This record gives sequence, structure tokens and C-alpha cells, in this order.
Amino acid sequence: MSRRILIVASDLDEPSQRRTFDGLEAAGHEVRMVGFRRRNMPRAKGQSTELGRIGNGVTLSRLAALARGAGRLAHRREMRWADTIVVRNLDMALVALWAKKLTGTSAEMVYQCLDIHSVMTAPGMLGRLARWSERRVLRRSSLLVVSAPDFLTRYFMPRQRYTGPAQVQENRILWHGGSYPQRRVRPPRASGHPIVLGWVGTLRCPASFDLLLQVAAAGGPGIRLEFHGVIHHHQLPGATARIAAYPNVSLHGGYAYPDGLAQVYARLDCVWGQDMWQAGTNSDWLLPNRIYEAGYFGCPLLAIDGTATAARLAAEGTGLVLPLASAEAVLRAVGDTQALASARARLATLPAARFLQSPEGFAAGLLPPSRAPAQSKWARA
Repeated sequence: MSRRILIVASDLDEPSQRRTFDGLEAAGHEVRMVGFRRRNMPRAKGQSTELGRIGNGVTLSRLAALARGAGRLAHRREMRWADTIVVRNLDMALVALWAKKLTGTSAEMVYQCLDIHSVMTAPGMLGRLARWSERRVLRRSSLLVVSAPDFLTRYFMPRQRYTGPAQVQENRILWHGGSYPQRRVRPPRASGHPIVLGWVGTLRCPASFDLLLQVAAAGGPGIRLEFHGVIHHHQLPGATARIAAYPNVSLHGGYAYPDGLAQVYARLDCVWGQDMWQAGTNSDWLLPNRIYEAGYFGCPLLAIDGTATAARLAAEGTGLVLPLASAEAVLRAVGDTQALASARARLATLPAARFLQSPEGFAAGLLPPSRAPAQSKWARA
């Protein structure tokens, strides 16, 4: 059944928000998007309605901008037009709830959580306030959608005591508007050529960035590092200049999703898959896009022991697990040609449905169960 869906976005230019819009629209739903823009991010193409500009972090100016945005949202026709409102993370949920109260709309709200922000697990007054606010959001939401099982079992269930409707929608590759490219498992690098290690996607983790530059320095001409994606300069100040200092590190910038993925991964022998910027909580619990993207194109992933990413790789035999985050451990792993070959061979045996999802399956994962269409074979795989 076609739905009228309003996406309330914290960053209208963020690629995954655009993918949400495209996926729901490709599944046959009427979709509109309103939200904010970040001052430090490049402008994306596509129609959307801006509610204002916000900065990063929990600041008084950001809170004021969110309050103004909620007032503007309450006067938008989209609030009365929608029967389902999809929000990501706590700040957008509070904006949407306030606008719902002002308008009196009975639209269902879906609370989507792809990351557990550090404030949500903080021990002080700010953390307690954030968790209290989120519990109010959860009580008023028709569905909680998370991207990794550990978000439920390590945070929402034990910390927030959540027992309501929930769905896990992993970050599988969303393809729409045509056929997807043929899988090509990356052959081993010829002897004498440097190993190419990639960092792909949202480039924002300072610990990963520092570690990979240490790998470049220690590995010398025997390894090349390629960075593909948009750098978040508020997290990685001076990143471009630091990269330029290493002859074996290249920055390739953004790429088209999903059509540019094949070209990106065709260049790589293996991929850095570990997020470390919120170690001990969010970074240990999440399952990154790279698991599915790199896996589909036959690139083994590297992750650190004790994380959900490493557990997935170990269970499926599709990557290499490092005992600790050090340049020596990374170089030892990428130099193990037999282990890399074994992981490539294992990736080749897994069905495409392990890495892909259809627009219909994607949309079903964002709708309350009572109104969701039947899931496709990709979503069930």
C-alpha cells in the first residue's frame, strides 16, 4: 500500500538521507523531505525544504536552531499531508514531536537510529536528560528501526528498557532504477605490486585516520592507501594537508551511490572496516556500510577484535580480525596473502542477497509492521 511519507532530516545533504528518500520513492511511496543543513557539508542535489542551518555538537546555538526549525515545521503543509513521519536520531525526533503537537496530526512516527551518539551513553546530567527525552520519543513512536542487532541488545533493551516494536534494517546496498553490476571478486595483487588498502564512505573517524597514516608511514612503498568519500573536516581538521605529506596515500573524494561503488572497490585489495571514534559503545556495536559494499565486490574487510564488525567477519570468514589497533597489526594482516585469498574465496560463495536489498525490502524495514508490505526475497535473506 502506497504511503505518504515525510522524512525529517538533520542534514539534507547527507548521502544516507538522500538514499532513504530515493529508496522509499522507488518502492512506490509518495515522499517529501524537510530538514536542516550543516554549515560544513557540500550541497546535495535533489528537492527538499530547508528548516534552517545547524552546527555540530550539543551547543546552545544548535538547540536554538532546532527550536526555530520545529516552529517552521509546524507551519509546513507536509505535516498534515503525511501519514508516516520518519526521523533519524533524537534531535529530529524531538523536532517532529513538537511539530506534531502544534499541528495535531495523527501521523505515525518511525524512530530510526543508525548510531548511538556518545551523549546517549554519557554518565552525567546531560546523558540522563538525553536518555529521558529518548524514552519519551520511544513511547510516542510506532516503530524503532536500528541498523545493527547490538543497538537493541546492548543499549535500547538494557539501558532504555525498550520492549516495543523494533526492526533491524542492516545497511545493505540499495539498488534501484535498473540492474545492479555483475559481481567481480578482486583477484590477488600480482607479486611485486603494493597492497592497496581502502578507507571508503564517511571519512570522519580521527582514530582511524591517524592509524591509517601510521600504516602508510610504516609500510612505505609496499602498501598504498586510497581514501574514497567526503571528509568531515570538523572531525578531521587539516586532513587534506596531512594526506598530501604521504606519497603512498591518495584522496579520491566522493563517488556516486550506488553506481560508483564498482569502480571504487575494483581498485582495492582490502578495506578498513572499523569505526573507532566512539570505542566501547557505538563503534563496537555498529555494522558499517562497508561490510556489504566491500563484501559484494569481493574485498576482505579489516576489523578489531571485540567489536560487532569483527564478530561478523569471524563468523562468516569474510575478513581479517586484528588483535588491536596498531600499524603493525594492520601491516601483518594485509601481508597475509593466504588469509586474504581465503576471505576472497568465501565472499565469492555468499549469495548477492547477503549484501543487497530491493527498494521494496528497504521500505518495508521503515514502516510499522501493521502496514508494511510483504518483504522481498532480498530483505529476507
